[in-house]
Amino acid sequence: MPTNGLVYAPDTPNWAQIRNIEYSYQVSLIADNPTYLRQFMVATQAMQTQSLLTANAQLAEVNRGILGIQQGIGELTGAVQQGFSDLSYAMQEGFDQLGGMMQEGFSLVAAEMQRQNAIMVDIAKLLSTKLEGEAREIRNSALSAVREGCSPEAFDQEGSLREALQLFRITVEHPMGMRDYVAWFNIGWLHWKLDGNLDEAEKAFATAVRQSMEKKDAYHVMAARHLAYMRFLLGKTDGAYQGIRLALQTAGDDPENLFTQMLIAAQANNAAELVTAFRALITDHPEWLAACLAEPELNPFQAQLQPVVDTLVGDARAQVRAAVDQVNAKLRDAGDMAKAVRRATLLSTATQQKITAIKELINGVNLDTADWPTMHRLVKALLALCTDVARDVDGVRPIYDLITSMIIIPAGEFLYGEKKERKQLSAFTITKHPITIAQYRQFCEATGRAMPFASQWGWQDTHPIVNVTWHDAAAFAEWAGLALPTEEEWEKAARGTDGREYPWGNQWDASKCCHSVGQSAGKTAPVGSYPAGASPYGVQDMAGNVWEWCDSWYKANETRVRRGGGWGSNNPGYFRATYRCNNYPTYGNDYFGFRCVSRSPGQ
Repeated sequence: MPTNGLVYAPDTPNWAQIRNIEYSYQVSLIADNPTYLRQFMVATQAMQTQSLLTANAQLAEVNRGILGIQQGIGELTGAVQQGFSDLSYAMQEGFDQLGGMMQEGFSLVAAEMQRQNAIMVDIAKLLSTKLEGEAREIRNSALSAVREGCSPEAFDQEGSLREALQLFRITVEHPMGMRDYVAWFNIGWLHWKLDGNLDEAEKAFATAVRQSMEKKDAYHVMAARHLAYMRFLLGKTDGAYQGIRLALQTAGDDPENLFTQMLIAAQANNAAELVTAFRALITDHPEWLAACLAEPELNPFQAQLQPVVDTLVGDARAQVRAAVDQVNAKLRDAGDMAKAVRRATLLSTATQQKITAIKELINGVNLDTADWPTMHRLVKALLALCTDVARDVDGVRPIYDLITSMIIIPAGEFLYGEKKERKQLSAFTITKHPITIAQYRQFCEATGRAMPFASQWGWQDTHPIVNVTWHDAAAFAEWAGLALPTEEEWEKAARGTDGREYPWGNQWDASKCCHSVGQSAGKTAPVGSYPAGASPYGVQDMAGNVWEWCDSWYKANETRVRRGGGWGSNNPGYFRATYRCNNYPTYGNDYFGFRCVSRSPGQ
């Protein structure tokens, strides 16, 4: 066993054994030699004395040692305590370092796990995409086979449909196709279509319904309706009701759903529900009346169904007469408006064609004996015609309002220009306001012309149109059956016959027009916003708001006249009725607008 770093062996003597050997040797010497004994005693006594001295010295040394030990113990205790403190700090620091290292390690492990997870997700996506692609390809092939099998030109219709059934079965057996409710619907339809296998068809339709519950799409509705019909054919009336109610929840006005509901109600001998479904069906889908009358399941209920048809026909007969009266009233209004705006008609070509077709239909129908589908079609056509006529009339109403509100400027003499030259003019009418954005837009919609670019404040219907060239203004006037005013016509309408400086009198009045004199108007104002600034004839906005194009040349074949000043004009002189300005006819900006005149006889 270890002892002081040495290994103990039995044949190695220890120090006690060595001392015993030496003592035995000295005893034998004394017994044999007395002299030696005396010498030994003296020597022993001397040795004892020396031993005592030595022992005293050793004792003093021991005391000093004890004191040193005690001092060492104190120092050791402090050192131990400091050591423990240092050790604790070192251990804490170590633990902190270890914690940081562990946290860093865990972060690295977590990052690696996330990377591995992302790789696995990508792999799963690739596999899923591949599998979905396979399932989709199989189903698409099946759908192509169905289309081919349903085509009258198919070489082998039944063969194509059986191939489709096989492919759809492969689809739903595929890992990514088990919940393909489109495939399950087609499986049910093919079982029914090919072999009349109602049991297998019912199972497939039920699966399609169950797997499409969240979708509520067309296939869900068809699957529920077909499930109901299969159960109807199997005589499972309660189950059939369950299926058709699912279909009606999503598509309550679908005619096939309503017709199937009628069949199930007939099987259940529920006459009240059958009549309700019948009324809902043929009211909106009169073309189904023939199918209802031809269905053997409904024959026992003809006595309950006939009053529904009679009521609908009677109501329709009254609706036709009311609709005819409504159409005629609208056509009279349209004719009056067309006459007012000097046009042959305000109706579009499409509306006129509808009028012709409906007249032929009415002439060929005996309202006293007409059937329900014919009456329904006639009422629908007449009401649609009323809408079309109203749309056409409303479409030109801005122009109608423009023309019917024009102001008559009577014939006679007036004072023209700075020199107040006497001039004679025939009577004419002029628009009360500048042409508005709404009126110009109607012209663009009717002719396909593009609207000019919008001003910075945008298009506001009651404001005057801006950013128009002279050519734009002239085109509008021609379309409306009007003209641009000459500058003589414009000036007479603006100042009357007394030669005044401004439309309202001879003094500048900042409150009577839209301008930027000493301020910044910033944009146009709605037409007619300054009624106190009207001319003697009641024509408004002849000063301010927009500069107005005139028909006259300022410089022959080069520039056209502008009159009236605009919202951005900052000099009172620009608003005088005699002030003339000009621009090239191809130029336009958000200061430029126009108004129109009519020189028709009798105006």
